[in-house]
Order: sequence, then C-alpha cells, then structure tokens
Amino acid sequence: MKTFKITPTPTAISNINTKETVDIQMLNKLISSDLLKETFNNKYQAKIFKNELKQLMEYKKMIGPDVFIRIEMKKNNMYSRSHARLSLLQIRREIRQTITKDLYTDVDIENCHVIILQQIRKSLRTFIAVPS
Repeated sequence: MKTFKITPTPTAISNINTKETVDIQMLNKLISSDLLKETFNNKYQAKIFKNELKQLMEYKKMIGPDVFIRIEMKKNNMYSRSHARLSLLQIRREIRQTITKDLYTDVDIENCHVIILQQIRKSLRTFIAVPS
C-alpha cells in the first residue's frame, strides 16, 4: 500500500490581480430590500460587518469607475490571500448568485477535496491512503 503525504511548501502564487464585476442595478435593489440577513453564518464576516446590508454597502464602495472590483493576491508566508477585506467569496451564496447572474457560473462541489483526491488517484492510477 502506498501512502500520500502532503507537506507545506512555499506558494508560487503571488502578485496576481483579478477583477470582479457584478450587476450594479441588482446590487442596489438588494441593498434597498428587506431580504438581507441581520446575522452571519460566517463568523469571520460577523467580526467585520454588523449585518449583510453593511457588507454589501462596503462591497459597493469598492466598485471602481470601470465597474470592476480589483482583487490583489499577495504572498504571505505559505499561502496567498487577497488584501481586499471583501470579495465575492465572502458574500452569501444566494446574494452572490443574484448579483452575478449571467456574469459568472458558481460551481459548488460537494466534498470538494475528497472528489479532487479521487480524481487525482484515478488519473495517476495509484492508491492514496486517506487518514480516518
């Protein structure tokens, strides 16, 4: 039986700039609606924003004159992370899908890491022992 061990290595992903775009009219409709939650399921966002309205208002402020939000990835020790305190990733799925309808496809893979490992194993035709 072969075992597979992953050890942390320095990341090569650094200084990547991406742009996000959203439907601004839909964003404005959501901001003026009563559909937003007063609390967060995401405990990290709850530490930053009082509620989803505050979160979306902050997100709207980040939109530049070219209707894009620029997200800059910087190398930080062993991983890369966005230096923007807010991006589409931190916004609740239902809101994200509403403000990006016809702009992006939101792919959600159940048990993503397990599925990716299974695909790697299948392509390498090797057995990977996964600890219980």
